[in-house]
Amino acid sequence: MIRVKKLFYSIIIALACLGCLCFGLLFQNGNGDKKTILSSAATPTYGFISNNLPTEGYFTITPSTDTDNAVGYVGNEVYLFQPNSTLKISMANDTITGTVNQENQENPPENFAFIPTGQPEEGVAPQEYYYFDFQNSLALYYNLTNEQIAASISGTNLLDDQSITNFVKKNDNSFAVDAIKITPEQFNLTFSLLVDNSSETVSIENANITLHKEGIYTLQIPFVLYHTINGGTTFSSTTVTINYTFMVFESNTYFNNTTGLQNISIDDNMQESAIASSESFSRYYFYNYSHYNSVRELPKISYNPNLYRITVNYTDINNNNFIATLDFSNGTITQYDALGNIIASEDYFVFPVYTNDIVNLYFTDLGTYDISFEYLYLSSLNDTTTTYELPFENLSGNTNLQNKSQRLYIYGY
Repeated sequence: MIRVKKLFYSIIIALACLGCLCFGLLFQNGNGDKKTILSSAATPTYGFISNNLPTEGYFTITPSTDTDNAVGYVGNEVYLFQPNSTLKISMANDTITGTVNQENQENPPENFAFIPTGQPEEGVAPQEYYYFDFQNSLALYYNLTNEQIAASISGTNLLDDQSITNFVKKNDNSFAVDAIKITPEQFNLTFSLLVDNSSETVSIENANITLHKEGIYTLQIPFVLYHTINGGTTFSSTTVTINYTFMVFESNTYFNNTTGLQNISIDDNMQESAIASSESFSRYYFYNYSHYNSVRELPKISYNPNLYRITVNYTDINNNNFIATLDFSNGTITQYDALGNIIASEDYFVFPVYTNDIVNLYFTDLGTYDISFEYLYLSSLNDTTTTYELPFENLSGNTNLQNKSQRLYIYGY
């Protein structure tokens, strides 16, 4: 076993030399934009999304749920779309029979409304409900959050030339209560995603908006809200603006649409278990070290560090346990232990090499490696980059997506 350990130490030294060689070669490149990662990294700026949506419940968000278009989602903030997925935003989904004094009609119209307690029994008029009057200034912003808007940070309105009438339906009626003229309206908007990354410009057809870039969007909806608690005898009115911030991505950006696993690559020399998954692990991999003796044939996984932060929990053949989290920033990766301390390169038990926007992560010793994932999105605004941690551990909706760890066994002699 001592001989095996010496072999592994030799492998680590060889990889270190390889990393230094790559480092020197890359700095000879005039661009100097690719580096190996054996240096500490500046702490990135982390952001989060928080919405202050109406507590009354009239703002309705509905992701598609059929098998071929089910949306993976976390709360009302983060969405993973399949090719046919949609996200519908609506208000005033109930109807109320208008009063006979509505323009003196004998057969009063059905008014679009929101009833907090749902539709009452037949023949019973609701006492509390809301009417909506939507203003002609609907806005949609890319990579701009509601908090940034509140801080007077401006952006380009992607709907600047669009009329609110594309998204609003109303019956041909209006009425006045205490000198307040009301024309009840209903709001419907459906988002879909077709990524081409060429422009932030959206496509609009009727009440459907097709987004062409993944990332953060804020939908701004101004309206006047009318509220009655006495069956429409009197109304109060309030001017409201909803700034709804959400993130939308193609599901296969982070998860393979076929397997549901994270989008990482494994070496051909790693065997995959026939056991597809367990409660804790989505895949098991095996590598027989005794069959290989070349540094280049060490087992490795490859991943995009702008999308994933990986933590490796390693148990060696003597049941000693070690943890390393690999954090990426500005072309470098820093390894941290479980207490958040930087791990010195001589103490690495996994060895990362960064090139062409991909990290090749080598495993260099016998034992068990549990690989877990955190999910990241980088947003740029006014030359400032913010990293968002996507909480896919709380993912709902699309049950094909598997946010689980993966386990690698390295054995041999």
